Amino acid sequence: MYDDPLKVLFWNLKKSAKRRGKEFRLKFEYFAELALRTGYHIYHGHAAHELHIDRKDHRFGYVPGNVHVITASANSKKSWAERTGWTYDKNKDPF
Repeated sequence: MYDDPLKVLFWNLKKSAKRRGKEFRLKFEYFAELALRTGYHIYHGHAAHELHIDRKDHRFGYVPGNVHVITASANSKKSWAERTGWTYDKNKDPF
């Protein structure tokens, strides 16, 4: 579909958000800057040490200011914490 790997990552994230009913208002330029600055475009994946685009506050969608890059492990812990009411502190995560 696209020759640019960043555009493929962007559209995959957008499709995933839509499939899950999450708002998506990121512009490609915003996403590309985040991906390049954090290495997401190279190190994305599902292994514990690989990177995810995460919503800082799960009550809101993929909108500027509410996304960051964290490890898959940290994302899993954060999701569990949000579902159970446990307090997750990303600053104390060893990963």
